[in-house]
Amino acid sequence: MASLPVSRLSIFPANTAQVLESRTRRFQEWGSGMTLDEYLARDAISDNYEVSRDSRLVTWWVFGRQAPLSHLYHLNEPNSYFLRIA
Repeated sequence: MASLPVSRLSIFPANTAQVLESRTRRFQEWGSGMTLDEYLARDAISDNYEVSRDSRLVTWWVFGRQAPLSHLYHLNEPNSYFLRIA
């Protein structure tokens, strides 16, 4: 995997679709003993715990600043984009 210097990276809080994508991707590592649906349901429930409410628990998306705009999809949330991973 190629690496980029930090100065060439952008970081944004994930929108709803990106949070779901992140959770789906990390299921293999963290979902031991659960189905994907069980894992996602558990995370959805924990989103309502006090520790997670009011943006206390944030999923971040990081990508290169030079990523072409064709890699960003506009979603139905204000100011939110999704990075297409090829």
